[in-house]
Amino acid sequence: MNEPGSSDSPQWGWWVAVVFGVQAVFLWWVSSGDPVERERNEASLLQVDLELVEALAIEEPMSLGQPRTNGFSAVWLKPPLIQHEFARWAPPEIPLPPETNVVEVIVQEALDKKPVPEFRSFEKPAPKLTHISVPPLRQEERSQLVLRGELVERRLMGPVDLKAAWEHDTFLRPTRVQVMVDSMGRVMNGVLLAESGHAPADAVAMELALKKIRFNAVTNSKVYASGELVFQWHTDPASVTNVTERFPR
Repeated sequence: MNEPGSSDSPQWGWWVAVVFGVQAVFLWWVSSGDPVERERNEASLLQVDLELVEALAIEEPMSLGQPRTNGFSAVWLKPPLIQHEFARWAPPEIPLPPETNVVEVIVQEALDKKPVPEFRSFEKPAPKLTHISVPPLRQEERSQLVLRGELVERRLMGPVDLKAAWEHDTFLRPTRVQVMVDSMGRVMNGVLLAESGHAPADAVAMELALKKIRFNAVTNSKVYASGELVFQWHTDPASVTNVTERFPR
């Protein structure tokens, strides 16, 4: 008699061989790929620009870390222009405190309890008046000659005949003449330093200084002496027409 399991073994072996063959065919089909897609990938590689590839190959890798205007550092190399906008300041809203008279009440209570003491400030004594007798001013009634400088030590040989009074619409200023006198008392030269405001008076002063005025001789010295001859002219008050000068305030 034959065993029941001996007849099924050849069929089971065939099934195993069929399954193995199907798996082998599936793996071969998956690994081989689509020939159409491979051709498309080859065509896409041919479209790459060769000059660009060469430029990228020549480019130094460290140049990517250097600042450039067209690189990553363009943000801070070319900062955008920020327009300044003025801000209008507004004061904060602070509520005003309510009106109160607390301080006045406290001060009034303190004043009612104790009166304010009397303060005595420094009292300056009244000045003591001293009576001084001032002599009345003497009005000059004629013109005078005054010597200044080194001429004060020299003496005139005689009085100088000056015009007593001049008639002019304003008071005359003094005429100043600078002269140089030698040891013999002679006037060597003269210069008009200040005018009186009346040309005839100045002409008379220059004539007197250069021609008629003479000093005493000095025997113990040969040095020249220089100084000023000041002619103080007297003006007739009746001829003065300027009210301000005639009646000074």
